[in-house]
Amino acid sequence: MNLNLKQWVPVGLLAVYLVFLCYYALSNPLYTWDTVPYIASMFADDISSLELLHSTTYSYLEEHLAPEQFSALISGSYASDMFANAEHFNSQLNMYAIKPAYIIILKSLTFFGIDPLTALALLSLIPGVLICVLLFHWLSSDGGRFQALLLVLVFSVSARLIDLSRVPVPDNFSALVTMAGLYALIAKQWFKIAVTLLCLSVLIRTNNILFVGLLFCWQSWVSYRLESSWKGKDFLIFGIGFVMSALVYFAISNSFDYQWWRLFYHTFIESQVDIDAFSEPFATSLYLPVVQSALLTMLASGAFIATSLPFYLLLFFIVMGGKWQSLFVESINPSRLVSLGHIAALCLPVFGVFLLFFPLAIGWDRFFLPYYGLILIFAVKKLSDEQVGK
Repeated sequence: MNLNLKQWVPVGLLAVYLVFLCYYALSNPLYTWDTVPYIASMFADDISSLELLHSTTYSYLEEHLAPEQFSALISGSYASDMFANAEHFNSQLNMYAIKPAYIIILKSLTFFGIDPLTALALLSLIPGVLICVLLFHWLSSDGGRFQALLLVLVFSVSARLIDLSRVPVPDNFSALVTMAGLYALIAKQWFKIAVTLLCLSVLIRTNNILFVGLLFCWQSWVSYRLESSWKGKDFLIFGIGFVMSALVYFAISNSFDYQWWRLFYHTFIESQVDIDAFSEPFATSLYLPVVQSALLTMLASGAFIATSLPFYLLLFFIVMGGKWQSLFVESINPSRLVSLGHIAALCLPVFGVFLLFFPLAIGWDRFFLPYYGLILIFAVKKLSDEQVGK
């Protein structure tokens, strides 16, 4: 087969897969209850009355969704209370407005005449497609295009990207911006662009501060060790990135009254129909069983059904092998500014923090999508380098 043809066949197959992904996502949308407050967030600027915002949101959804889809959004004790009580419904909205960049993009799409439900669908699907393209391009540099295509398909299934592309949530958008920032940092060493994109990811999802903050701290440390100065150019870039991302996080959390224990209790212990009235004090007797349950879910024989985290952890540890000592030594005395292995290792404490503070094992994959991609890229790069060294 002609060499050029061999190179373009996987590109064509990727295009076929992406067409399938678009068709599947658009013809099989999955509207969770999160759809309701995101629709309300798009209407909020034009409607001053809370009661009118509530009625307009549900009227719009009833008009544009199939009866069974709308029924699913108002069924159950929590959802039915939201449907019946405008005050309770509006108390929930800050938990969704806390993703300002996502809301702004949604509003921008509707400003240009795109229907709100379509805007939600597009902001899940288009980032999902672009993640596949970015990952394919990145992986092709180390293993060839056919291998990259196969890995993109495996990633799409194992990281739940296919499902996330049909659910109206900010996870694909957040993952795309984070992965683009990592690509700019690792593959291109465009540090200013990387810092900008990674700070933007915190505006999309505030919990991205866990990884982004660690990454900026690590890169600041490496920059200092290599430049032997607090005034070095790279140290200042990453130091400013850390300060900016932290300021963004605290500004958003303060503006929207984010409280960790309230969200934890609402998610894992008992749904709060009136978030503003929540007053339950923290109790280890309530907290510890939730964390224990998440651990058991991860360690159970069918854990992969709940989350792909065990698979990607296993992949990382297998690829690392016995190289932990050299990784540690390199951490103390780094020899290069950007190390894929060290950046991938930052995923481990992020996973640990999620286990302790938001142990949603069954839903973890939507938060971990960019970190799974990073571990996959690290594994391919590591194995490729070892093959070259033989």
